[in-house]
Amino acid sequence: MRLAELTTDEAAERRGAVVVVPVGAVEQHGPHLPLGTDIRIAAGVAEAAVLRVEGTLLLDPLPIGCSEHHRSFPGTVSLRVRTFMDLVADVAGSLAADGFVPVFVNGHGGNRGPLNAALQELLERGVGAWAVTYFERIGDEARQAFPADSMGHACALETSISLSLWPDLVRGDRIPARPGAPAYPDPSLFSTAGVVRHRRFEEFGPDGIVGDPRLADEAKGAGIFSAAVERVAQTLRRIVGTRAD
Repeated sequence: MRLAELTTDEAAERRGAVVVVPVGAVEQHGPHLPLGTDIRIAAGVAEAAVLRVEGTLLLDPLPIGCSEHHRSFPGTVSLRVRTFMDLVADVAGSLAADGFVPVFVNGHGGNRGPLNAALQELLERGVGAWAVTYFERIGDEARQAFPADSMGHACALETSISLSLWPDLVRGDRIPARPGAPAYPDPSLFSTAGVVRHRRFEEFGPDGIVGDPRLADEAKGAGIFSAAVERVAQTLRRIVGTRAD
């Protein structure tokens, strides 16, 4: 299942496989969630999805993403946008040159624009690659579980998933007693504002949260994680089928 555990001869025998690459971030997630929340969730979704889909392999995660907007909070590690794009392009180019189909499974909102731009540059080089952000595939389930304005960053959604996967890493006693501050354009994870403005996270308040982690629920988190795995698996099946065609 893991590309890095194959020998070079075994990798050659798997040419044509879809190689799934988790990408995320190591950045502040409020006072209650670990810095690695984004990459841990993305890697968990990717691994579980690969287990469900024949013709796929898993590459080790690319943990660091575009997190400059979180840098005022200690522990945040960030790549420049150009560096991140080059990293994605180099990884995808290497995989494609060996006959694999690269698919990036993303867990960080700040990576979405750079990922799309990297895929466009790859297209100009004749390299086909794919990207899917797990939370964009589960908007309906998430909105059924939580109010839209409770989801943004270190929020009800991420805290619930974290409680279901690694409860020992959630500092429940440090969840703030108030939700993150609203702003315009709407900073919620599933905004319908149709307007984009990039901000530094200290503008939202002193704790780096958007949304309301007080609403977190472990059982809801487990259900949403399962939905994310299945939606990403469905995407991988379609990509495998496209490759076969």
